[in-house]
Amino acid sequence: GINAAFRGVLNEVGPKGLYAGLAPTLIAMFPYVGVEFMIYETSKIAIETLFQQRAEEAIGKENGSASASANASASAEFALPIIISLGLGAVAGAAAQTSAHPLDVIRKRLQVQGINGNPVLYKTTFDCFAGVAKKEGMGALYKGLGPACVATIPGTGIAYITYEFMKRFLNISSV
Repeated sequence: GINAAFRGVLNEVGPKGLYAGLAPTLIAMFPYVGVEFMIYETSKIAIETLFQQRAEEAIGKENGSASASANASASAEFALPIIISLGLGAVAGAAAQTSAHPLDVIRKRLQVQGINGNPVLYKTTFDCFAGVAKKEGMGALYKGLGPACVATIPGTGIAYITYEFMKRFLNISSV
């Protein structure tokens, strides 16, 4: 269990073993979150703009001309469908996972070295990154990306549905 793992790390590596991989974890958070929000919000704005333009065109055809008041009401009433938020969140999550995955691989390599007979090969995050790239090629930094995306995508999609719901509930806009 967790207690046995905790004691095992302390016995085999010492207290510093509890912090193995902390640097790449913290470094990976910036591109991960940045890429995720950038992809989601940029895509969402583009899709909302497209839907709003189509709604305005339809109102303009019905009225014979696109009046400013009709355009304003079409824009104000528009809400992104839930399935689109889910899809955009899934795409954003996959892109974010892809951008940060090399650091996730490095983190895991640093965490398991020196435990259960695994040799200590790397001293720092950069040493590990360079060593893995040199010995195994750059592709090794993306090992396990597929399963990582499968694990990430559903949660990220649902998180953005919740995000959009709470923004509407609290009457908060993105920009």
